[in-house]
Amino acid sequence: MIQLKSMVVMPDHLHLRIYLTPGHTVRDIYQFVANIKRWSAHHAAKLGTPFTWQVGFHDRICLSQAIWERVDKYIHYNPLKWYLMHDSPAPLASADARLAHQKHEAPLKVHELLDHPLIPPHEIWNGVGRVDLLDNPSRVCVLQLSRRIPVSDYDYVLNFLRQLAKKGYIFASTFISPLEQQLFRLLIAPKCRLPIIHAVPDAFGLVYRPKDEEPRLFAEDRYLMLHREVVDHDERASQNAAMQASQGPTRSELWHGVNAALGSAARAQGGKFLYIRSAADCHL
Repeated sequence: MIQLKSMVVMPDHLHLRIYLTPGHTVRDIYQFVANIKRWSAHHAAKLGTPFTWQVGFHDRICLSQAIWERVDKYIHYNPLKWYLMHDSPAPLASADARLAHQKHEAPLKVHELLDHPLIPPHEIWNGVGRVDLLDNPSRVCVLQLSRRIPVSDYDYVLNFLRQLAKKGYIFASTFISPLEQQLFRLLIAPKCRLPIIHAVPDAFGLVYRPKDEEPRLFAEDRYLMLHREVVDHDERASQNAAMQASQGPTRSELWHGVNAALGSAARAQGGKFLYIRSAADCHL
């Protein structure tokens, strides 16, 4: 028996999470999908809207409760995502599609629903670019450079980070504080070939427009953009209300929350999470 656990019907595709009870095989899944296609195509034709299903399907095995909970969130987030991308008054093309338009190339592949030890559990993160930069967690160094770092400490902090880079660490950050932005400018310099992981929270990911230098970074094959999608409606509503009322978390704090989530996961996998507030914090 195949149990249907969750489902969302989209304009051009269908999401299902199913449970295969003991005693059944993968062959039963293929038959289940074939029956859905046959039944829906038959009734669509009777209604005067015939269509043809794509051959095959894409499947994913959920090996833990954390994974299937994340899959459920992803499935139920799809209608909102479709609306924002297609049906809203000002449709929002994905960042990689806009990038492709600028470069006049085919769109970059978006790796959705990343399943990786560095991705915080129960959250949905998508990636564009060098997803394999996550494959060596012990070399990932998540950075949060405080806005309160004295300007007089900038050179010392940057020299400390240069030493980390020489040891092979890959920097990951939201790159929003003044010193983080200065570091980003150094990392994207044409003479630099260091890999970069750029983490972006949901509120910015859907409207993110690639900067002029990013097409080159993608072309140099050293850049990963990670998008965090907030799929919890209560969390999204509370964030929006707090910002509109100028209370609660600021936009900067929301970005730092992304850094903290990624940093905690990196530290758990043997990587580094450095929160630097002054030159005194420059140590491992």
